[in-house]
Amino acid sequence: MPLADVLAAFRTLILDDPPTGGNADARGAEFRERFKDLTADERADLAAIPPERLGVYTHLIFSGERAVLQWVFPMSLAVVTPRLIESGAGATVREAQLALVRDLHRVRPWKSASHRDLARNFEAYLVHDRADLAGVWLGLANLLDFERTELEVLYHSDSLAETIAPPTLATMSVGELMAQPIVRPGYVALREYAYDLIALANHWRREQTLPRPLPAEMSICAVCGRNAELMPMWQAVSAPLLAGLAAIEPETPATINDLAQVFVTHAADTFSDETEAFGAFFTEFVSLLHVGAVLQPR
Repeated sequence: MPLADVLAAFRTLILDDPPTGGNADARGAEFRERFKDLTADERADLAAIPPERLGVYTHLIFSGERAVLQWVFPMSLAVVTPRLIESGAGATVREAQLALVRDLHRVRPWKSASHRDLARNFEAYLVHDRADLAGVWLGLANLLDFERTELEVLYHSDSLAETIAPPTLATMSVGELMAQPIVRPGYVALREYAYDLIALANHWRREQTLPRPLPAEMSICAVCGRNAELMPMWQAVSAPLLAGLAAIEPETPATINDLAQVFVTHAADTFSDETEAFGAFFTEFVSLLHVGAVLQPR
């Protein structure tokens, strides 16, 4: 038989369906029914492997998967883990989360080496397959997207554009400033959330715990870019500025004036005159530079 068939059987025993028989003879009989495409020698080789040794591999693989999810979704896991423990999934955080990962694999197996694929699977799993956990907090779906988006921004291909220096802009006339070319990098994510997840994330980073109670509903607009260290960074923005950014095609040259025009159109009833509107726009525009949400073409 091809090696791929043997490896597929080995993978099944490690991740999906371990052997039930006690000794090698019992396992051999079991494998005759389960792996009919394998030769007798190949089934005998698999049967000779003690189940506890297979269990070591199983534990290592799911522990590694859990470690990745802890890195990508620390807050989301902190939201659902107490419910997992309450439901009997495990007596400790580790046991409960490993049980969660095993069930994730059963429903939405991770079939690649991509962390982004695993993150997308996990988000879809909690939102669509685990109503018992999705209902712990109504903001969980938003939070899963927030944390996964940081991973997407981190791993996205780099932009060919360059950083804009705010001091340089400050020395320009209004006409020169508005004519400056800009680019929205392809890695930038634009979001509207029903909860202030930026404040939640800041609390998590300070305290390494979630606030209690979890935040009530409060809509925000947010942009995720990359800071000077090329790490994902969020910035809260106004709805008019988010609309302006959305109107600019990623990696397509535009001007500051293009962004400002959309901003002013959407904020027409907010400011008393153009001077006030321009001041508000420029203040927000500078905040975009700090998170790398707007760059200048090379």
